[in-house]
Amino acid sequence: MTIVPAVLGAGLPLFAGAVAPMRLVGMTPSDNGMAEPAYEIAT
Repeated sequence: MTIVPAVLGAGLPLFAGAVAPMRLVGMTPSDNGMAEPAYEIAT
């Protein structure tokens, strides 16, 4: 998943229902302002 900074207001949920707890384990920024996070399922 790549994150693009933007102002979108309230927006719509990307996933319906419950999402497993996740932990951010890394972040790779790009020169163009985007960032690519790395997650793992939290135990």
